[in-house]
Amino acid sequence: MKEYIVDSRNNKMRYHDLPGKDTPILFIHGLGCAGSFDYPEVAAQADLIEHRRILIDLLGSGFSDKPDNYLYTVKEHANYLYNFVQDLRLNKFIIFAHSLGGPIALELADK
Repeated sequence: MKEYIVDSRNNKMRYHDLPGKDTPILFIHGLGCAGSFDYPEVAAQADLIEHRRILIDLLGSGFSDKPDNYLYTVKEHANYLYNFVQDLRLNKFIIFAHSLGGPIALELADK
């Protein structure tokens, strides 16, 4: 599992980055879930196996840090995800999201 430093307080978002040559897919999970737990079976589907698949655990979920002094808003999640996809140099990618991941995905797509 890889990690990405989200902010100046060194909070870490953890994620899986599965190889593939087709358009990358960013998986954004919902509330009470985690990409590391909920998406591995989905990401292994034959139709997706040729895509680069990035399964994140949002801050506060799964294996990512759970800081007490963090604003867990849709906008805050989208802000660090925007920086994350920029740092990964993802100019074009697909977003797969459900539940709380949906509004985060919309906010991210609007950036």
